[in-house]
Amino acid sequence: MTDPAEIHDPGVLRTLVRGLALLEQVIIADGEATAKSLADKVGLNKSSCYQMLKTLELAGYVVHTPAGSYAVGPSVPAMFSHLRAALVPEPRVAQALHALRDETGDTSYACALRGHTILLQAVAEGRRALVVRMLRPGMRDNIHARASCRAILSQLGETEQNRILPARSLPRITKYTTTKRRDLRVLLREARDRGYAVERQEFEEGVACLAAPYFDADGAAVGSLTVAMPVGRVAADEAAIAQTVRHYAAQASHPAARP
Repeated sequence: MTDPAEIHDPGVLRTLVRGLALLEQVIIADGEATAKSLADKVGLNKSSCYQMLKTLELAGYVVHTPAGSYAVGPSVPAMFSHLRAALVPEPRVAQALHALRDETGDTSYACALRGHTILLQAVAEGRRALVVRMLRPGMRDNIHARASCRAILSQLGETEQNRILPARSLPRITKYTTTKRRDLRVLLREARDRGYAVERQEFEEGVACLAAPYFDADGAAVGSLTVAMPVGRVAADEAAIAQTVRHYAAQASHPAARP
């Protein structure tokens, strides 16, 4: 989680960020956290730490044990249960994801549109040596720099795109990252026209990703399948890779939406 001390955006509620950091430390400590140790970890004075812990306790996120330490409260498992459900792709999506990985030999992953965010649901590790270090189920950030997210965004109207994209600047992740909104709009239009999105080294240097959207019964884009590989391979064989990814994205789509 981002260090609260590193956040300088005036639009961010730092108290909320610190409260979430506090809850994260309670989870990590696995029942051994004291108010003092938590205050030190999060950078709070003791009085503020006690106030936040009391608030979290009233909401059921932490409990104060007889031994004087703090542990996870009943609200956290309930949240985890909902998150776990959101991270489980539908069977046809999971089947298409693994088939894509098996055919290409490359790490592949599935993303889903959930409200006003795009969530990475599942990763199928490839048999090749390339490892994409930044991939993790539950990830929902840096959507402007990821082909998986662009594939979905390309199918949405501009109003919906604006709800999902960062409200302010598009952060630079590598020296190749698209950081200007107008340039991103061009890339999204291109992705819509050709039926897939591609990014080269914008999220991780040396890696290129190609993604295609999949659709629900009404024909609305609800997710994407992506394959990650060395940037040189995409440059040499983009058309064939795109055909493969689009084929399995069609298999992930609801039968009513398939051509």
